[in-house]
Amino acid sequence: MVAGLCAMMLSASGAMAPVDDALYAAYVRNAPLARDGETVLIAIDDRSLQALGQWPWPRRTHARLVNLLDAAGARSVALDLLMPERDRDPGSDDALAQAMRTSGRVVLPVNAGTAAAGAPAEELVPVAPLGDAARALGHTDLESGRDSASALYLKAGIGAPRWPALPLALLGVERNDLAAPPKPGRNASRAWERTDRVLLRFSGPAGTYPQYSYADVLDGRVPDDAFRGRRIIVGATAAGLGHVIATPMPGGRMSTLEYLANATETLAQRAQVHALDPATCALLAFLATTLAAGLALQPALRARLLVNAVVVMGLVAVSLLAVSAAQTWWGPSAAVVAVVVLGAVSLVVDLRRSTDRAHLDGVTGLLSRRRFLHRLRGAIAHAADTSEPLAVISLEFSGFERYRARAGELEAAVLLARLAKLMHAELDGAGDFAGRTSDAGLASVVLHRSDAAVDAMVDRLRTQAAAVVRNAEGDDGATALQVHVGRARATSDAWLPLLRRAAADGRRPAVRA
Repeated sequence: MVAGLCAMMLSASGAMAPVDDALYAAYVRNAPLARDGETVLIAIDDRSLQALGQWPWPRRTHARLVNLLDAAGARSVALDLLMPERDRDPGSDDALAQAMRTSGRVVLPVNAGTAAAGAPAEELVPVAPLGDAARALGHTDLESGRDSASALYLKAGIGAPRWPALPLALLGVERNDLAAPPKPGRNASRAWERTDRVLLRFSGPAGTYPQYSYADVLDGRVPDDAFRGRRIIVGATAAGLGHVIATPMPGGRMSTLEYLANATETLAQRAQVHALDPATCALLAFLATTLAAGLALQPALRARLLVNAVVVMGLVAVSLLAVSAAQTWWGPSAAVVAVVVLGAVSLVVDLRRSTDRAHLDGVTGLLSRRRFLHRLRGAIAHAADTSEPLAVISLEFSGFERYRARAGELEAAVLLARLAKLMHAELDGAGDFAGRTSDAGLASVVLHRSDAAVDAMVDRLRTQAAAVVRNAEGDDGATALQVHVGRARATSDAWLPLLRRAAADGRRPAVRA
């Protein structure tokens, strides 16, 4: 549950969006959209500027191009050229408007801009005769998504998202299903609003679509067959005039003209991908991580790690399957990170438990002999330096081997565990510890105790241990099992003499169970 909530918050925060975008980009790059051959590009390139003169060209030039494409049998034409002001030649606008009316298949762009620095945004729509003559208008507010995962808003506009995207308007001309001309937005904020965001597919890197120079088309160096029955997109690619868009395809960048071609092809094939809303993504991250946490409840560490690895691969596979089969994108990175962190935490906890178990005796639960002696050496050195009181209490058996042979290994282990529990119960001070020192021996180290307190502890252990041993041995006493509890104060001696003194003290006199 906790892991699921963490995944949900991580997804809702958007922190993993760049990773999800990179995954979508990898999908798009490795699953290009098949090109249907219906889209042709005409570029206002450097060679066209050299041939036709400095930009902007008279709009009579564009009228010639529209007439030529209409005569060649173009299915539809998009002129990606903002023309919000009148041409310097009064007759140029009328010539272009007449060419567009004759064609009846020309789309012009709309975008947002400002008349001056600090002024409110306004829609840059074609000047009246051109806007009226165009078959449709479409916005060119193209978004290059984070990490080259490109997206497109199908609707946008000032005050309200009322203009279709230029590729959508172009397809509307072809299908003859254009909506009624949009009404101006009434939003007092005059903000540029966008809606219906979709993710795009790409047919390939720059150069995938057939592209002809504007000047070559005007000069008749391109046959009419190149345009007959095709959709034509005209735009700038010349240095300083055109723009480039980041894409996930090899090479990384392409002109706006080629970007529009890919966007149009995506919409024409209805291959656009719809990203799930943030709330749904967060819920899916919660469910996926909670399921992974439940599946990973395996006793064996290797099994848990295997389950986590399978879940991580499964999350990525489900995401890619959803985008390829249902054109729906869910970024799985938040859930993947949560599952990986869950596995890492499980690994650390298991390693720590393994380390702890290596330091503990498997029968008594006290410290192992090696760990106990290591701590005892440190405690003796500290007591010698600080003159603080330290006492060692020893508990040993006589006849333990005979008891184990008669009662069995399990009963002998139970007996040791019960006595270890008694000894552990006496460790009520900070720094106290106990361990198993031999096959039939236990010992504890107590700090900051007076002689009277240590003697009282020893007396309690003798009484309680005798009762435990008596109960374990039964009435016959056939093994002559005896328990010895002794104590010794630390001096500057090493640990071995100290243990020996404690054991010898316990045997004078021996305590008969």
